[in-house]
Amino acid sequence: MKKRCNICNHKFIDKLSLGKHPCADTFLKNRLKAQKLKRYPLEVGFCKCSHMTSIYPVPKYIRYEKYDYSYTSDNSIVSRTHFKDIAYNLTRNHKLNKKSFVVEAGSNDGTFLKKIYNFSKAKILGVDPSKNITDISRKKKIETFTNYFSRATAKIILKKFGKADIIYGANVFNHVDDSDDFLEGAKILLKKDGHLILEVPDLNSLIKKVGFDTIYHEHRHYFSEKSICKVLKKNNFFVYKIKKINYMSGSLRVFASKLKKKNQFYNPRKVSLNEFKIFKKKVLLIIQKVKEFIKKHQYTIGVGAATKGNTLLNCCEITDKDLKFIVDKSKHKINKFAPGTGIKIIKETNNINADSALILPWNITKFLIKKKFFKRIKYTSIPKIIKSLKRTKKKKLIKKIKEDLF
Repeated sequence: MKKRCNICNHKFIDKLSLGKHPCADTFLKNRLKAQKLKRYPLEVGFCKCSHMTSIYPVPKYIRYEKYDYSYTSDNSIVSRTHFKDIAYNLTRNHKLNKKSFVVEAGSNDGTFLKKIYNFSKAKILGVDPSKNITDISRKKKIETFTNYFSRATAKIILKKFGKADIIYGANVFNHVDDSDDFLEGAKILLKKDGHLILEVPDLNSLIKKVGFDTIYHEHRHYFSEKSICKVLKKNNFFVYKIKKINYMSGSLRVFASKLKKKNQFYNPRKVSLNEFKIFKKKVLLIIQKVKEFIKKHQYTIGVGAATKGNTLLNCCEITDKDLKFIVDKSKHKINKFAPGTGIKIIKETNNINADSALILPWNITKFLIKKKFFKRIKYTSIPKIIKSLKRTKKKKLIKKIKEDLF
């Protein structure tokens, strides 16, 4: 159990508890085994340095090695477009060519690295701890280390390949147990004028959008602009740019280097304690509203077997009796069962009969509701519930004003 912040070592000033949950990305072929997966307390501590940390860390072997990892970067057009765009921009802005060397930490199935190679012909290398995922990457002829990116791994890569021009990590730094060890590895491997580019979920966006379903055991850290600048500075990296991107419900793309640049990034945004307390209250309201929605409708299905969806389902204590099934396109999830709830994942078709749906990957709602079967059913999601709560609050305020006037 953690009592202090991983970034500044101060005691937590508040915390959020979401009950006991299994690891959210553990989809299994057996319903009973999925329902009986070991549950761990899902709690996060909030620190005055504007950082949120997992209080009960689950061993990384259980998170990434014991079971097949189900998330793949090429699973949706949203993620494929995201990695294509960043690969193109990095190639152009950093003038990458066949003499360049690009390393991706947490490379998953190699989607980003493949795009980098197509645009620049640069030498590429992936590092990822999940064997079933690195096997996919190797089938694409992308050299990949099945390991965690660390100081020790960086030394092996350095000896075999030399120093890197760019180290890129998308939604990986927030998974890392020891952020100092990760950054020490980056320092060892990067050229003197090299660039470290990290994408992490934005704590400010998480709080504002009440994206509590982004909290799950695979995530160890929840960075704000302030806290990620702090940990990079602590490890002698200079942040020269932070770009807010609308990916994974709101993320930060952080550009850092070992050399101090003229255009250093200043005045990073932070999350206040008051914002965190309001966020906690909204979480309870959303859980209540989801339960009411499920109870109100006779035949509800889930749309999109997103990892984040399992936090929502387990928080609401939804089972396969409440949600008949979840539709998805990923071959790594179809005919498997969601962790904890045991809800079956089936292949998405246009012939789906239901009267309501719960959208789990709500960050791509606009894309999902274009599907034909949505024309026949009502749906809800976290953003839709938040809008409803705002309308209700506004109506109550107007009513109170009228009562005061008359």
